[in-house]
Amino acid sequence: MDERREKGSGTLSAAEKVPDPFSPDREIGLRGLALFVGGLVGTLALAFVAMALLARGLRSDAARRDPPPPPLEHPLVPPPPPLLQTSLQRELARLRAAEEERLRGWGWVDRARGIARIPLERAEELALEQGLPVWGGSGR
Repeated sequence: MDERREKGSGTLSAAEKVPDPFSPDREIGLRGLALFVGGLVGTLALAFVAMALLARGLRSDAARRDPPPPPLEHPLVPPPPPLLQTSLQRELARLRAAEEERLRGWGWVDRARGIARIPLERAEELALEQGLPVWGGSGR
């Protein structure tokens, strides 16, 4: 090496040059690529078979451990059909008549405690005459 420097040639010989890994004349060997792809496909196939066998074993183990369902004591009886409103106007009129009767009539709410229901008109008259009762509280 010292001899070459002395000669004045600052370039390296062809044998001493390092090959460029990105040069277009470097090719991938087809044999190596085929071995890699084959190994990858083989590994994936082996993993697939192993998972299928494992799933099959776990499924049969679970079926063996799971007890059978108990027999039904009573046969299944279908539920009754829904109670649909057949005549809406008639039922609504009946409901409003019952509500009106409660508003206009006398009756006991709780006889033991002495709470009664009075007609709405009479309750309005009493509220105007006596005023509204004052319930417990601060009144602020």
